[in-house]
This record gives sequence, C-alpha cells and structure tokens, in this order.
Amino acid sequence: MMIRVQLIVLLALPLIALGQKHGTCTARNGRKGECISTSSCKTLGGTSDPANLCPGDQTIQCCTYRTCTNSKGVGGQCQPTSTCSGSSDPANLCPGGNNIQCCTTGSAPTGGPGPSKPVNTMLTGLADILRGAGLNVVEVAGWRTRGHGVMSSVKGIVVHHTAGPASG
Repeated sequence: MMIRVQLIVLLALPLIALGQKHGTCTARNGRKGECISTSSCKTLGGTSDPANLCPGDQTIQCCTYRTCTNSKGVGGQCQPTSTCSGSSDPANLCPGGNNIQCCTTGSAPTGGPGPSKPVNTMLTGLADILRGAGLNVVEVAGWRTRGHGVMSSVKGIVVHHTAGPASG
C-alpha cells in the first residue's frame, strides 16, 4: 500500500508541474503579464508577446491583458497582482485566474469632482487585436488624439506599413 501511494505521487508530479505557470514578465509594450502557453493566453483573451521573455519552449510566452476600470472608476491595467505597484481590485474585472486583477495607481477617478470622463479604449483595443495577429505594435506614452471630450483621452496610434523591397 505504501509503495502504491509513493508511485502515484511520483507519477503525478510531472503532470502537476506541467500545469504550473512560468512566472511573470514585462512585454515589449511595457505591460506586465504572466508566462503561460500561447493557447491558454488566447483562450483567456490575452495577447502573447513572442519576444522570448519567458522560460521554456516557444509556446510559453508573455501574456498581457486589456485595460480595465476598477470599481471606483479609476482606469488601470489587467495584470498579475504580484506585479502591481498600486492597488489591485479583486472584483473580477479581468480575464484569467484570481491572480489577474485590475491594477491602478490612483484612488479617485480622473477628471476631478463629479462624473469621470469616459475612457475610449477603441485604439488600445485595436492595438491588442493587431498584437494578437502577430504584428508589432508600439504604444508611446503621452500621445493623444486631437479630439474633444471622449476622443481626447485616446492614445494615438501610428501604422507603418512596408510593402516589400524597393523596386528601384
């Protein structure tokens, strides 16, 4: 009986190890993430960064998640709680496990007293979609659109397309 229990434990250990995550990471876009399989990342709605930022084979990549707004109306980033230098909101606002929460650095909504300005995530959402398609997207802190109201809170996006080698 004792030998059977030990044998079962020894056989189960490699399976347990396969299900573990491979730590945290910082993607090339500056977002904090977790090192998990690309298939798990896609299932959870995350974006994989193929820049060899994680231990393991090529299927283990840095998975980052979308932006979020915490229960107090403060904008933040879905990321592992262990990498959050501000406040984590456990209100199930982010995809992933319980360790992925909305991390914010402020405690009051931006925009001062009264209702906060809505945050337009259209361009950041587009950037996440482009990353998911395997394209390199670089976000530059401080860039904004020239719109008014809602549109003035959007980060700018620059698209550079190269058609191929010069023909001339």
